[in-house]
Amino acid sequence: MNSLYVCLFSNGCVKLGRSKNSVRRIAQHAEQLACHRIELVDSAVFECAGVMQVAEARALRECRRIAAEVRGNEWFYGIAFDVACRIAHESAEALDCGDDLDSGAPALQRAIDLMGGITNLANSIGGTTKAQTIANWLKRGVPVERCVTIAKLTGVRCQDLRPDFNWARIIEVLGRPGRYSEQSMAVQ
Repeated sequence: MNSLYVCLFSNGCVKLGRSKNSVRRIAQHAEQLACHRIELVDSAVFECAGVMQVAEARALRECRRIAAEVRGNEWFYGIAFDVACRIAHESAEALDCGDDLDSGAPALQRAIDLMGGITNLANSIGGTTKAQTIANWLKRGVPVERCVTIAKLTGVRCQDLRPDFNWARIIEVLGRPGRYSEQSMAVQ
């Protein structure tokens, strides 16, 4: 289940994050901080109706605006647990993409899901591609040069990943004898 989670720790810190398994992730945070004698006081999980990465970005942006102190982008001091929960809940429920998503984001999210997560997709693409890079593509668009790789890995069409790009011309050029076929590019 794609969800946002909020944790409150005994030192007053509030942690906001995203996960496909929030219960496990919250337990990991609690275990990591227990060795510092910091206990998990409360937690909440909110299922995402839209794209998880966008929901998290919205929630983090709002928490950063309110919190007195931010550490590591997702750890907040000076924000009430119930306020962080309200922000996470509203962000998780948002279906509209507004200006937060590129037009190819639903196709990219499908590719992420088919690969078993954003990290798996990044590792499969290889090179310098990291999970955060792909999260940025949800907002800015997949670079054209990465579309064919993603299409080959997942079967998600290039035209869906970048509907703003003129794929007909690429297919025409690459479909000529001695070039890659349209089928091998998964851009039918």
